[in-house]
Amino acid sequence: MLEQKQKEPHDHFATLYFLSMGGAATCGWNAGINCLDYFEAKYPEANVQFMFPLPPYIAQLIAVLLMAKFSAAFSYSTRVVASLIGITLITATLPFEAAIFKGSDIGVILIMIMLFILGFSNTVCYASLAGLTSQIEGKYTAYFLIGTAINSLLMNLFREATLLLFEPETGEEILNVAVYFGGTVVCLLFSVVLHFRFMKSNFYKTRFETRSARKQTCDLDPELNATETLIETSEDHKGFRMMARVFKRIGFYVFLLMISYIQ
Repeated sequence: MLEQKQKEPHDHFATLYFLSMGGAATCGWNAGINCLDYFEAKYPEANVQFMFPLPPYIAQLIAVLLMAKFSAAFSYSTRVVASLIGITLITATLPFEAAIFKGSDIGVILIMIMLFILGFSNTVCYASLAGLTSQIEGKYTAYFLIGTAINSLLMNLFREATLLLFEPETGEEILNVAVYFGGTVVCLLFSVVLHFRFMKSNFYKTRFETRSARKQTCDLDPELNATETLIETSEDHKGFRMMARVFKRIGFYVFLLMISYIQ
């Protein structure tokens, strides 16, 4: 009985991991949205409120269409780490890019490219985590989604705190924004460390490594078997044909998402 208990994974750390990663996957974009007033002050001619959200949404669409290919080509850990690094780098440099290139056309182009990379990284990270949680008990998907919601609320509160603490006289003052984005970067770095610990945890080894069909590799991907089964079962199910069939089945939900994004 004692031996069996020792073999069973302890899920408190997994709960912390999914709560944290649910926030990490989207906190870079949340930081950008909460500071649109700052970017508007730096680029008054750019129609920031309308233009800046476009690159992440376009990137999200592209990333979703390519996600099956990414899952087959790269392991879960590779995708998460690479996307978190991308989110961290963009989040760390966004406010300073706006300060250095303020009011210039090249500044607008650069920041739009950065926002595209940010949106792409967010989507890859989020989709990878969603794919992982779909392989285990539903409560971990709930923790992941709760983490996303909690992070959004905390990011709003943190923004209010920086505004109250530093009391900027104008919307383009960088100190409060630098502290805000700096705090976001610290949270992202914490999530990277947490991820590496999770990959070595008994929870991951017990739930995924022991039941993976790929014994040859060290970094095993729990989503890969399910993805490859769908892709390799038939020639008709490969690539975009499979995606088209899926979209046909879930078209109503895609329509609702489109309405949400337009709003």
